[in-house]
Amino acid sequence: MISRNSSNKSDVFRSFGLVVFFSFLGLITYSVARVKSEKQPSKVSNDFNNTSEFLSEGIVENLKNVLKEGGIENIEIKQIYPLAKDNETERFSVSIADKDSAGDGSEKIHVGIKKSSSGDAQISEVNLSKNLSSRANFSNRENIFNVKVNHHDDALFVADYFVSALRDLNYETAVSYCMPDQGLVEKIAGLCIMIEGGKFIVSQENPIEILESLENSSILRIHLNSTNNQKTFNFTIQLSSEYQGQNSLWNINKIYLEEAFSSYFSLEDTKFPFVPVRTDLNTGDCLVVYFDFKSSELSQRSKNQLQILADVLNIIQKSSLKIYGHADEIGSQDFNMNLSIERAFSVKNFLISKGIETSKIDVHGKGESQEWLPNRLASGTDNPIGRSYNRRVEIYLD
Repeated sequence: MISRNSSNKSDVFRSFGLVVFFSFLGLITYSVARVKSEKQPSKVSNDFNNTSEFLSEGIVENLKNVLKEGGIENIEIKQIYPLAKDNETERFSVSIADKDSAGDGSEKIHVGIKKSSSGDAQISEVNLSKNLSSRANFSNRENIFNVKVNHHDDALFVADYFVSALRDLNYETAVSYCMPDQGLVEKIAGLCIMIEGGKFIVSQENPIEILESLENSSILRIHLNSTNNQKTFNFTIQLSSEYQGQNSLWNINKIYLEEAFSSYFSLEDTKFPFVPVRTDLNTGDCLVVYFDFKSSELSQRSKNQLQILADVLNIIQKSSLKIYGHADEIGSQDFNMNLSIERAFSVKNFLISKGIETSKIDVHGKGESQEWLPNRLASGTDNPIGRSYNRRVEIYLD
């Protein structure tokens, strides 16, 4: 427990550094990810449904003709957004789907655009995903349209699908693009929780920044914007490739979140704390949900996080839960004990409503006895930020 007289606001930031390890959600996310044996394409988002905003009608028509030459016909373009750029080429992600398809799935292609000698924009290359490559029948890599066609998933493809999965909160699919045994699922879970409810889209101005591009490794910085609260954040991924037959298979082997937290997170700008996991050397990692002052009612964000937990628990079907309710120091000890129990039961009842068995849930109230951050600053004055972290429920997965 952190002493009430230990420090002032700096305690909050030091303690925040301890809780960015998303071990708990990472562990349960990994359990779900193992269930999936194949990568599934993400759902088509409507964030960029005005295709002419990014590529002219002439470019789009030329792209369809290039694909038609390779036997990819009867398609409609669902989505276009900028992907990356260098000194000569600007790359766009284009999602296409069969016109006659009943589902909402799509395939991605990457289109490189260069300026001609006359200054006009023209297609210089088209990168096909593996699935599209299996359908295509290009006799030459250079076709009658003088467009280079590549038949492999490169590092940008993996980054594009990965970001789409994150944006759709499809953390199982996001995990499938990462190398196993690299401890990445915790960070993926953290990204999903940050993105949850934020309606994030890839930045139009600077979507994916290529920091390093080598034959067998790449480092990319992903820039995201939230249309919901006008926030932005970025994070960096490192990818490596290994050959499988004639093709190289790219996977993410490192994710760096330091930039994401520093650019996105602010202690003062939310009613409820945003840190979803607490790491404690004595008790281990736990999921944390937060409550308003003197309230045991779940916020919508807490419900969203608990829904993720319930979905995972309903899949793995083997874990029990210990739920501990807590309160800040405002009010009598008896009042805070009862309030902490009510908060714990609010979480329990929500999970039961989502299919979790009552017998698997053990509930405890701790009142104000176990503060996470100081309720008061070293000067003795009130610490509203610290109290907001103490109005919580901790969930331990056995």
